[in-house]
Amino acid sequence: MIWNDHFRDVPEGAHALLGASQYTWIRYSSPEQLKARMISHYAQQVGTVLHNFAKDRIKYRIKVSKTDIKELKLELLRNYIPVFVVDSEIERIFPTFQMYVNDAIGFRMRPEQPLFYSENCFGTADAISFDEKKKVLRVHDLKTGVGPVKLDQLLIYASLFCLEYNIKPGDLIFELRIYQALVTKDDDPQPGVPYVNVITGNPTAEDVLPIMNLIIENDKYIDRLKEDTYE
Repeated sequence: MIWNDHFRDVPEGAHALLGASQYTWIRYSSPEQLKARMISHYAQQVGTVLHNFAKDRIKYRIKVSKTDIKELKLELLRNYIPVFVVDSEIERIFPTFQMYVNDAIGFRMRPEQPLFYSENCFGTADAISFDEKKKVLRVHDLKTGVGPVKLDQLLIYASLFCLEYNIKPGDLIFELRIYQALVTKDDDPQPGVPYVNVITGNPTAEDVLPIMNLIIENDKYIDRLKEDTYE
C-alpha cells in the first residue's frame, strides 16, 4: 500500500471542522448546529486576531471609536476568517473590545506583558499596570468566548507579578477585571442584544499568598520530577 502524503494539506496539529476526533457533528439535525460549530471552530483564531489588534492600540494609545468596527472586521477577514463567522461575531464582540482597549489606555496599562517565575510557571497578562506611588496593581483580561469565566487566571498573574518583582502582596491594592463579550439570552425581553460583562475582583494578600506558595511548592516538585532519570 502506498499512502498519500498530505503534509501540505494538513498542518501539524490541525483539526478539521468535520473531523473524526470531534465527532458530534454526525448527529446534528439542523444547519444551525453546523453554523454554531463553524463559529466555535474559529473562536481561538478570532481571539488571537483581536488580542493582537488590541495590543497595538493600547501600546500606541489609540482609542477605539464606533467607526473602527469596519477596521476590526477587515483585520479578521485578512486573517482568513470566513465572512459568515466575522458577520456573526463582530456585533457581539466589538462593544467589549472597545471598552477593554479604551479602559486600558485610560489606565496607561501595558499590553501583552509576560510574567515569569520559572520555566515551569509563567504567563502573559492581556493588560497590566503598577502604580508604584499608590501601590495599585491592575490586571485586565479580554474574553471573546461566551463560556463561564473566573478570576483565577488573573489571580495567578497577580501572584507571578509579586514573585517576579519580589513585592509583598500585603503592600498592594489589587484591581482585577475580566471583559467578556456576551448577548442577552432567549428568555430576556430583548434576546440576542450584545452587552459587555465586566467581572471585577479586589483580592487581598489572603487570596494571593496561597497561590504564590503553591507556585513555589509545585515548581520545586516539578523540578525534582525532571531530575529523575533511569541511570
